[in-house]
Amino acid sequence: MSKLVERINLTAHAQLEKSLGYTGDRRWVAWHWDSDIGQLMYSDGDDVGAGQAIAWQVFLQHPEVDPIVEPYHLEQEENWLLLDRTSRQFYVGEGQAIQSLLDNPESLRLLAQLDGNTNSIQDTADTVKQTFNQWSQSDAGRLLKTVLPVGVGIVLIAGLGFAAWTWLKPRLQEQLSQTVTRTTFAPGYSCGIGGTGDFSGYVAHEVGDNAPHRWRDRELHLISIYEAHWDHSGGYHPTRQVDIQVERRDRPIILALSAYEPVQWHLRTAPGVKIEKIIINGYYDQAIVGAEGIPVEEYSYHQTGNMLGMIHYNWGEASATANSQSLVAQLQSQTQIPLTSFQGCYRGTSFELK
Repeated sequence: MSKLVERINLTAHAQLEKSLGYTGDRRWVAWHWDSDIGQLMYSDGDDVGAGQAIAWQVFLQHPEVDPIVEPYHLEQEENWLLLDRTSRQFYVGEGQAIQSLLDNPESLRLLAQLDGNTNSIQDTADTVKQTFNQWSQSDAGRLLKTVLPVGVGIVLIAGLGFAAWTWLKPRLQEQLSQTVTRTTFAPGYSCGIGGTGDFSGYVAHEVGDNAPHRWRDRELHLISIYEAHWDHSGGYHPTRQVDIQVERRDRPIILALSAYEPVQWHLRTAPGVKIEKIIINGYYDQAIVGAEGIPVEEYSYHQTGNMLGMIHYNWGEASATANSQSLVAQLQSQTQIPLTSFQGCYRGTSFELK
C-alpha cells in the first residue's frame, strides 16, 4: 500500500455517500473539508461539488468512526477520505495523491486489485457501461440510440464480447456517419503549456445559419478546468493565470469560464469579436482581465457564496444536462441558448475560441 494512500478498517453503509451530498454514479468518490470556508467538498474525477457539512461532522464523530479516522485529522484539509462504492471500502490519503488517483482510473483499478476488492463480472459490467456511455456521446452513438434502447445496447456489447465489438464498432460508425455531420475540435486544440493531456471538446451540430431561427443571433461557449497549476494544498490556494484568445466573429458570444481553483482569466479578442456577456463560475475566487466594457457575472462559492453549477472539465459528464445542477444545464436555462461549444481540461493554461 502506498504511504500516501492507506486503506482503513471502515466500510460504508449503502446510503452514506448520498447522506454526504454525493448523488453521482462514479465508482470512486472522495471528500475533504475546506477549512477556508468551512465547507465539505467532494470530487469523483469528473465533478467537484459541495457536500453536506453537518452530515460530515456527524459521521466523523460517530463512536464507531471517530477512533478509526481521528489519527488522520479529516476535519482539516490535508487528508481526504476516498470511497470505493463497489466494495464499500474506505481509504485515507493526502489530497493531491487522491486527486491524482481519481484522474487516473487505471490506478484506482490497480488499488482495488491489490486490496482484493475486485469482481470480474462487476468490472466487466462497469467497463461495458463506460464504453457504451462514451460511445453514445458520439454522433453515431446518438443516432443509434434513437432506435436502440440503452439497456439493449449494453447487453449487445457484452454479448458480442470486446473483440467482436472492437471489430463492429468502426463499421457501425462508418455506416452511420454517412447520415451524420461530424463537428469536432481540430487536433491542434490542447490544454496549453503546462496543462494536462486530457482535452475534452464539443461543438454543436447546428450553429450559425444552420441553427433554429430563434438561436441564430447569439452563441454560448463554455471553457472549464479544475486548476491552472498544481501548486495548491491545504489552506494554500494561489491564483494562477489562464489565457483565453477569442477570434470567433460570426455572432455575439456569451462566454462562460469555470474552474475549481482560483483563476485569473486573461482575455484577448481579435478585432470584430463581440462578447455580449461573460459568466465566471468557480469554487474559489475567479477574476478576469481584459473584459473592459463587457458585463461580467461572477458565481464563485468562495467569493459570492454561490456557484452557478457543478464544475465539469470532461464533456462526457458536462453533457449530462438532465441533471439540473449541471453547469451546462444552468447556463442554457439562464441564457435560453443551447451550448455552442465546450472545452475542458483537468489542468488548463490557455484556450482558443475560433
